[in-house]
Amino acid sequence: MNNQKKIAVYFMYMIDVMSLIISFVIAYLIKFNLIESEVNGYRSDYVILFLLIFIIYIIVNIVFMNHIEFINRNITQEVIESFKIIVYVSALVMVCLFFLKNSASYSRAMMFIFMFVSFPVVFIGRIMLKRILHIMYRSDKYQEKIVIISDSKHICDVINKLKNKNAIRIVGAVLTDIDAIGKEYGGVDIIANSDNYLDVIQKKEIDSVFLSIEEKDYISFKNIIESLQDIGKNIHVRLPEYELCDGYKQFRKIGDFAAISYVSSKNMMFYQIVLRRSVEVILGCIGCILTIIVYLFAGIGMLIESPGKVIVSNVRVGKNGRKYLQYRFRIVKMDAQSCVDNGKSPFMIIGRILFRLHLDKLPGAYNLLCGDIGLIGPSSPSVAQYINYLPAQKRKLTIKPGIVGEWSYRKNDTELAATSENYDMPYEKNIKGDIKRFVMAMGRMVIYHPRRTMEQWEIQEQINTVKEIIADKEPYQYDRSIYIVHNSFGRIIYLIIKRVFDIVLSAIGLIVLSPIFLILMICVIAEDGGNPFYGHIRIGRNGKRIRVYKFRSMKNIDVDIEKILTPEQLLQYRTEFKIDNDPRITKVGNFLRKSSLDELPQLINILKGDISIVGPRPIVEKEIKIYGKDTAKLLSVQPGLTGYWQAYARNNATYESGERQKMEMYYVEHQSLWLDIKVIFKTFSSVVKGSGAQ
Repeated sequence: MNNQKKIAVYFMYMIDVMSLIISFVIAYLIKFNLIESEVNGYRSDYVILFLLIFIIYIIVNIVFMNHIEFINRNITQEVIESFKIIVYVSALVMVCLFFLKNSASYSRAMMFIFMFVSFPVVFIGRIMLKRILHIMYRSDKYQEKIVIISDSKHICDVINKLKNKNAIRIVGAVLTDIDAIGKEYGGVDIIANSDNYLDVIQKKEIDSVFLSIEEKDYISFKNIIESLQDIGKNIHVRLPEYELCDGYKQFRKIGDFAAISYVSSKNMMFYQIVLRRSVEVILGCIGCILTIIVYLFAGIGMLIESPGKVIVSNVRVGKNGRKYLQYRFRIVKMDAQSCVDNGKSPFMIIGRILFRLHLDKLPGAYNLLCGDIGLIGPSSPSVAQYINYLPAQKRKLTIKPGIVGEWSYRKNDTELAATSENYDMPYEKNIKGDIKRFVMAMGRMVIYHPRRTMEQWEIQEQINTVKEIIADKEPYQYDRSIYIVHNSFGRIIYLIIKRVFDIVLSAIGLIVLSPIFLILMICVIAEDGGNPFYGHIRIGRNGKRIRVYKFRSMKNIDVDIEKILTPEQLLQYRTEFKIDNDPRITKVGNFLRKSSLDELPQLINILKGDISIVGPRPIVEKEIKIYGKDTAKLLSVQPGLTGYWQAYARNNATYESGERQKMEMYYVEHQSLWLDIKVIFKTFSSVVKGSGAQ
């Protein structure tokens, strides 16, 4: 939006406010002086009413209206826009008064009079303003005087496109390829050539120069710009690349390069982005609180009917093909596949209730809070669906998928994408469109509530998820007879004391360190978005599979490690299961790893009893082969947040040298309360010094 358009919009706001004041006074006088016949004194309540009208007028203009082209709108368009602003403001004022329970304090008749009076007053005020502005912009004082520099082949086309613009007055042209001084092209005099243009421009009353040269000699082009800058002239450079394609485009800085970006949909204004994201964060927080409440009741129902995970996750495709985990309540039984095979229903009773009440997707509030999805947007497909998507459907995913959207109330989405040319247009990003889609989606949910059904692929997806959960719970199989633990009285007392300390210290740690948790979550999300936590399956005591939690320290992208790692790094990864100078690690992740703060979420694992504060490091299944015959010994004890190897050597003792295995076995063989205390103090010392951290 150029300066003259901005000024016109600012003047329009001023005229609108004046028109609303005049309309309000007229409505007040008609109601209380003419209709009621008795003279009413000053009513302070109506001053408050006008302030409410003024505030709502501002909100409506920010959220719903678009006045960028106000100066160029014709009479019909202005009638529509004036009517819309009055209807929006009046309707929202009445709604506010209703919910504030103050509607009885004000005259409804006066509000209707205000509506009928304000429409013509606002319309007439805007038309008069535009006529005044058009006269002003056509006057010499307010026009930008420019000279066009182009070649003889394109000069007429350039003049025709710039002519008759309110803000511009062409005072002459310069031809770079021929000498045509004194001649006329497209009604504009040629005032100079490539040899004397600088002297001529310097002597004339000129504000700026418009450069339109198709075949650029960039050295001479640069010289023209610099010479014009030296004499204090503004230079406008035509960019043919901007005119290559229709659609939405914008200027951006990509690295050190200036670029024209052709985008699939019009971007929102900054204030709209902030407003939209603020609403999503607020709703995400409310949703997470409601999820915890529903979790308690749903968890009890599932515990009675089919014990297992209450919340499950499935991979979904989000904005621009990025994958994320979508969370929802489990609605099928843990033996769902067996039920299907035997012709029985795989659904739990509590699952049916959650589904019917639309509460099964409530945990998706966490996705909303993390920014994986938005409140309004296209549907989020599974990976298999995304692969089979039509181009028009994939184009929709250039914005974040939503909890609700047009897919919530439109049927045959694939058929519509294949047949409609304007299929992808409705998701043009704006607040007004979001509100419309939200209202329509909520309306359909109320109307078709009893008819909601779950598609077969969704049912099978949950069944497969449950099967994976069961498979993950199956312990790692190994020969336990190789190493048998004899629990003496002293060892039992030691284990009890150790577990009590684990529970107390982990609970205190989670409470005391919760502000740090929040700060680190924000830092991880701020760097590259996505889930701030990362869970990885490890092998625990007696071969039990456990999910160990960490703050995510790697980039939120899917990469083939063989393509980004050097041969040396790849060899280290295959032998040590970690890499020096890993290119996948983020800046925040690097700090978290060096300070060992990435392991703080393991306090949750300690509280659950998956791991202890001190013990051998939990390992993945591939690492077990390295321990060979010592596997039974290693898995006879509970893994730990820290351990003898981690505290005394960490990355300085490797699998390849055999030192790590020896240190882990030393702890298993000499496990005691005193050794645990020594390991804890040594860990603090190592963290402070940063020794061995990667």
